[in-house]
Amino acid sequence: MPTRTKILIVDEDTDVLRLLQVKLSRAGYTVSRARDGCEAQEVATSEQPHLVLMELLLPDTDGVELLGQLRTATPTPPLTLILSAKTEDAMIAAALTAGAVDYITKPFSPQGVLERIRIALIRASLLTVTDKVQDHYA
Repeated sequence: MPTRTKILIVDEDTDVLRLLQVKLSRAGYTVSRARDGCEAQEVATSEQPHLVLMELLLPDTDGVELLGQLRTATPTPPLTLILSAKTEDAMIAAALTAGAVDYITKPFSPQGVLERIRIALIRASLLTVTDKVQDHYA
């Protein structure tokens, strides 16, 4: 039986957490939640999610710093998509430079978020396949 993709949602807004948990669970993902950076690190270490969907505006942590910490918290760094109310170009650039694979601004469409997650997962699997093929012929 294949492993279901594990997604960690990090946002202090309980309505956003609840909405995304329902949508992602119905789409077949295993979902964990965290309301701040400290909890996100704990959950990421214990659950080892494949993908993190996170807000940058958290009560206890700078989101860009947390992004870097989450990428080193597990042996295989999770894909990270930012879902944030921050719309400044400098913030978007900082998040993408720190390793985020996509940046979605609030307000958002739940269906749009699902599609962006699906595309990120497809791209990651294609990169993995390409790397394996290149290693084979190297």
